[in-house]
Amino acid sequence: MAKQIDTGNLMFSLVILRPRAAFFDWLKPVLRKKQFSLDQVYFAEENGVWVIPAIGTFNDTPELEKYLEDLKPMMVKEELGKFGPDAEDMPQEITPVLCNSLFDFEVRDRVQKVL
Repeated sequence: MAKQIDTGNLMFSLVILRPRAAFFDWLKPVLRKKQFSLDQVYFAEENGVWVIPAIGTFNDTPELEKYLEDLKPMMVKEELGKFGPDAEDMPQEITPVLCNSLFDFEVRDRVQKVL
């Protein structure tokens, strides 16, 4: 079955990112350089939520896990980039392991319509 995202029919899954302590350890000095405080720019309601193909469209769990591992470096770049870091503030190597150290993940199989 082909991987599908159909937002009109709510045929997609979600990855929800929740920052870990290591994320805030990275963010605080970045913000200090820009003379901002954490409470001025970080809001939990803006934590990353990524739309991915519906879980049921993956052939098996290993295929889904590989998809998520391949996505993690992109998620790190996007999530850290939200805060406008200078190039020297970005991690040298952006890997799935780094992503796992910065974020907890929740995968949601589907989204429900409001009745």
